[in-house]
Amino acid sequence: MKSIIRIVFLALAVAWPAVAQDAPLWVLDKNACFPDAQFVSALGSGTTAQGAGDDAVSQISLYFDAHVAVERGTYFRMTEGSEKRRAAENAVSVSSDADLPALSFTAPFRSDKTGEWFVCAYIERPAAAEFYRSRLDRILASAERAVASMSGRDVSLADVGTLAAAKDSLAQADGIAESLSAVSRRAQDGYDAKILRLRGEVGALLDTATRGATFRIAIQGDGSDTIATVIGEILAAQGLSVSARGRYCVSGNVTLSLSENEIGVFARPGASLRVIDGHSGESVYSFVRQYAKWGHKTEAGACAKALAEVEKDLRAHFRPAGGS
Repeated sequence: MKSIIRIVFLALAVAWPAVAQDAPLWVLDKNACFPDAQFVSALGSGTTAQGAGDDAVSQISLYFDAHVAVERGTYFRMTEGSEKRRAAENAVSVSSDADLPALSFTAPFRSDKTGEWFVCAYIERPAAAEFYRSRLDRILASAERAVASMSGRDVSLADVGTLAAAKDSLAQADGIAESLSAVSRRAQDGYDAKILRLRGEVGALLDTATRGATFRIAIQGDGSDTIATVIGEILAAQGLSVSARGRYCVSGNVTLSLSENEIGVFARPGASLRVIDGHSGESVYSFVRQYAKWGHKTEAGACAKALAEVEKDLRAHFRPAGGS
């Protein structure tokens, strides 16, 4: 899961030689300012303030086993006073492939002796633990509701999508629990057992629901059964099956509007499909598309190209049970 964190800090570019200054304590002894019992921190260094900040973020990301990308925009302004200064305000966007709690930064520091820049990035452990706990609690509560909602009733195609989404969320919960353990092992206690239990319950219900979600296919305008074959393959890839007595019927039509000129023949395909629940008679899913024209020097060639476009779109987007 990708998360985006936005941070703003101020770097001053002064138009005259910098005044010598002592290094702050966090440069000399990071743990004195950010003790490990309370913070996850990293001291970054570089030839520029931005490079030092990026280095600090990279080190933090290793702690959480996450890939982090940093993007920034710089906005300049003049500050008035006894002496003029040009200030560069950097809006930093940190995007990660894993959930990360909010990062904080010290002001950049430049060593007069070496010219090296330093920035310390830090995360408060209690705040980070709460960040991860709240996400885990939401995922587990949603999975609990999904399981409870299936009790004592006929499971429908919509329930397949609900359970599949719960399964995906629980898979994400494993990574979040690992991150929680990295900041607080005590806070992580109990989550592993809950995740394991719910994965078993959701998995069993999903298997039952999937077995009950059988389909029959009856599409008009599909004389060669090309589209029916494609839909059957799509359903199979989603763990759903096709049967002559399937509960759900994929019905509707595929059209090819033909036109011709001195260049060749053009076919414009269209698809209007519905999934009907045989138990209730209700339409539970629809797929309606009108495509661009496809041309060829022969009618057969134009129709083949047009149907290929329909097939491509179906494989990418036909999802009667939800999901991606």
